[in-house]
Amino acid sequence: MTDSPDLVRTSLHGHSNVVQMNFASTYFPLEFIQNADDEGASAVRFQIRKINGDWCLEILNDGREFTDSALAGQDGGSGDVKDDVTGLCAAGVSPKHPRDHIGFIGVGFKSIFEISQSVEVHSGQFHFSFDRERAEEHGDDIPWRVVPWSCKPTEETDVPTKIDGTEYTTRFVVRLDEWGQQLLSDDELFEPLRSENIDRRVFLFLKDVRKLSIDDNYSDSSRRISRTDEVHDDGLASSVERAKQGFPSSKQETLRDEADAQFDPIEVVELDESLVNGTTEADTWVLFKHLWEVPDSIQEDPKTEQYMRGGVDYREVFIACIVDEDGGFARPESGTLHTGVFSYLPLKELETDFDFLVHADFLTPADRQTIKQELPWNRQIAQGVVECAKDVLDVVAGHDSWWTDLGVFVPEGQGDTFVTTEIVDKIHEYVENSKLVRDQTGQRIKLDDCQVVDEHIREAFDADQVEESGADRPVHEEHEEILQTIANGSSLGIHDFLQNHDVTYPLEELTSDTRKDTFEEIYNSISTKNPWKQSRTLSSTGIPLEDGRVVGTDDVEQVYLPPAELDLGEFETANPLQEVRSSLNIVDNDLADNEEIRSVLDGNNVEELTEGALIEEWLQTVDWDTLSANDRILVAAMLCRASSDGEWEVGEHTPTLRLQTENGSWLSPSRLLLGEAYEPNVADETDAVCQDLQAAPWFTTETVTGNLGIFAEAGADALRTGPRYVSERYLEAFDELDIEDWRPFLREHGVDSMLGKKHTIGALGELFVKLQLEAKQGVDVRQAKIGRDLDVGSVGDPDGQIIEVKSTAESKQDFNLNTTQTQLLEAESDRYRVYRVTEVLSTDPTVRYADAETARGAGTFKLEFSSSDWQRDSAVMKTRTSY
Repeated sequence: MTDSPDLVRTSLHGHSNVVQMNFASTYFPLEFIQNADDEGASAVRFQIRKINGDWCLEILNDGREFTDSALAGQDGGSGDVKDDVTGLCAAGVSPKHPRDHIGFIGVGFKSIFEISQSVEVHSGQFHFSFDRERAEEHGDDIPWRVVPWSCKPTEETDVPTKIDGTEYTTRFVVRLDEWGQQLLSDDELFEPLRSENIDRRVFLFLKDVRKLSIDDNYSDSSRRISRTDEVHDDGLASSVERAKQGFPSSKQETLRDEADAQFDPIEVVELDESLVNGTTEADTWVLFKHLWEVPDSIQEDPKTEQYMRGGVDYREVFIACIVDEDGGFARPESGTLHTGVFSYLPLKELETDFDFLVHADFLTPADRQTIKQELPWNRQIAQGVVECAKDVLDVVAGHDSWWTDLGVFVPEGQGDTFVTTEIVDKIHEYVENSKLVRDQTGQRIKLDDCQVVDEHIREAFDADQVEESGADRPVHEEHEEILQTIANGSSLGIHDFLQNHDVTYPLEELTSDTRKDTFEEIYNSISTKNPWKQSRTLSSTGIPLEDGRVVGTDDVEQVYLPPAELDLGEFETANPLQEVRSSLNIVDNDLADNEEIRSVLDGNNVEELTEGALIEEWLQTVDWDTLSANDRILVAAMLCRASSDGEWEVGEHTPTLRLQTENGSWLSPSRLLLGEAYEPNVADETDAVCQDLQAAPWFTTETVTGNLGIFAEAGADALRTGPRYVSERYLEAFDELDIEDWRPFLREHGVDSMLGKKHTIGALGELFVKLQLEAKQGVDVRQAKIGRDLDVGSVGDPDGQIIEVKSTAESKQDFNLNTTQTQLLEAESDRYRVYRVTEVLSTDPTVRYADAETARGAGTFKLEFSSSDWQRDSAVMKTRTSY
């Protein structure tokens, strides 16, 4: 064979290119599979076994036997004769026509020399080897990797040979060199044959190979992969038939007719793999096939000729996706083949994030690991992939079973720049501008018109209600990932939905059948948020009221939870509280029973409507003149009960009650004292001097006896005539209320407020003046009035005096008169008298007085007590003990 100078020269020419190429040591099995497929093989076999005592790697296939027109006995004009030997020897010169075969350089075979320096080839009448030792025997200048040497087959290496029922016609015997032996002993020789490097998906895009057998007798490992082009699932078969009604497009159909394409546009392929441990794995794939027409400009491009694609009019383009057990498309598990792009074989260095596989005749470097991005051919065939993807998206989007799996065919767009720019971005553009995705109702819609909403909005509202609120329609949950992939939009949550959209109307239009479920779903969502977000979520809307309205906390002054129990029928006046209740914003009772809803409302300052709160609302507008005496007492009793039960408390804006006194009049609480029936006790123990004076009532014999000397001579009956006392009728209102309930309640409303130090001093000063008037003029102090403007006004006073009393516990030298008091002094100067009482809490208080003229002379608004015109009343105070 080495006598052929032309063959040697051709081999040497191709070798100059081969030596510059780097091949992955794990890639050679795929090259052998590819070459076998080119030769029409249906079965390929790899086996590691001993031959003539040496461990060898054998590669067999049942394809066409080798021929070569350059060798004696071969007819180069015959269509059955191909230059197989020449192509195997001379890298860069291919005997294959690109219309019929995958490979075009044939250099993959050379990667086997990384583990061997002697490779035999047996096929048909050809038996030759590439042998470094034999080449070196003839000189160092012979490139042994491309120069064949004849060799004789043995019984173990001859072909054809039958193994496991398959007759193999071509055999490669790889005799391991020192490095190959080391890999074998390290259990690494089998590495290229493992699933990491030969995935069963390789068989999806081969024309003829349907079976792969791998046997490693050294490590006792084996694999069996087979492909079946039959559909065993009737449901899947039916789905495919329905899909064929819309795939391919009419444009593609026209192209297929022009090219007389014979392949089925949609195929189902089953891949099975069995391992030595007895486990079996199987995949079912659907292949969508397109035909790409090569543009004239691409055919004429010199680069196309250089890659031996000149004269190629059409190429097939595939998109394949795995099918789950239900007949739908699935995302494959993160597997060992990290690529979604094939050029017959996987382009393993091309990073993509596809959940489907793409096959096209991309032009690649010699190692077939990636795409030659600069070639116009590749950019154009990438458009063929995009067109195929568009048709796939259309048929899947409209399919009655497959439409939920549309997202499988929308890649995220991360990875290789060429794939992203030329394929992914254009798929995204098509998806964005087409009605492919579906909304919540299943209606097809453009991405711009829909949005992702959280599950609670989807459960609570239908698509029309969401759109009615001013938001985009919810995308179907099966298509949410598509929208997020392309639009990068965030999900619309319940907080933003209620805060920023007009949700009130659709909520108020809910029927009784859906109202409860809708609001429970809304509040279930709100309850998952942090407390701060919960507290603001319902500010605009979302609170269902018992009258059917839906409000937000910012819309109304107060929203109430309905009370558990409320008796509104105790009034003599016709249902005043019921009228108030009907005007309040009260949460729908059916919904308020839900603990989760109550909890959320509580975080939004929605309080339970207690009896006391209802009365407080009523008191804001109540007309006291319209109420009977019993109803007035009942109001106070109900508030006291609510306060005692912890359901209500006196607030900053609590309306003032009017309370009945012992003599039947109605006054504000701040003007009243607790009588003996309420068993008043010391309210403030911080001031020892006036401690007992602050114990109500402080006009009793027991209180006076132990205190200041001026009280020692006063009788109890005389002293009890001044202050007003709360009527004892309140103690009879409700049996469940006793003194311990009423006393703190009344004091919180202002009863006994005059018992503070300031009020005590003022009252004592008035008392001293009254006692003097009684002693000197015979005035009945029980008839004296403590008015708002007049401290003392005598009914039986013959002089008709108007008396103003100013009191202090200090030896103060001046007092101020307010505007009203000054005006009265001017208007009634002939009968106006001012008393000043200093050192009230001492044992010797001082009382001085002046008439209006004297007081005016000392200063209109400031009375100077140091003036010599003020007279000291030094008469002994003698009080009457009976009347």
